Amino acid sequence: MHHLSSSWTIFLRLFLPVFWFVFFGCFTVAMFVFKEELGPVLGNPNAAWIFLGCYLAGVVIIYFSLWRLYRVDADDAYVYVTNYLKTYKYPFHQIRKIEEQDLGLFSLMTLRFNQKFTFGKKIFFLARKKNLQAFLEANADMLGHLSES
Repeated sequence: MHHLSSSWTIFLRLFLPVFWFVFFGCFTVAMFVFKEELGPVLGNPNAAWIFLGCYLAGVVIIYFSLWRLYRVDADDAYVYVTNYLKTYKYPFHQIRKIEEQDLGLFSLMTLRFNQKFTFGKKIFFLARKKNLQAFLEANADMLGHLSES
């Protein structure tokens, strides 16, 4: 089994969103509930609304970016995709295209499938470059249909 996605995926997909929702969510609620005890700066009603706006902006950013990341593994016949709660396997012939976006520190990979599956028609993952390159070279015959499109 080849681990194709970066080890940062679990941090970005699970830890960071949970930390944001719980810690900053509780702090935002506290700013509205304990206005008088927070002093003149944080107790200001405008500060609570500004913090709520920042919290909601963070939730939207996490929802549309980090929660779209999946962990991807592969063996000689299947690609395994997990959101850390459920894992699904897809045969290679269902992959229509593999795309790469270089983000500097990371490479964002997109697996495009021929049809829509449980996690959708596109799977996004942060690539572990060495493992991905070694896997693509070792399975060039199985993934030959990707070079034609």
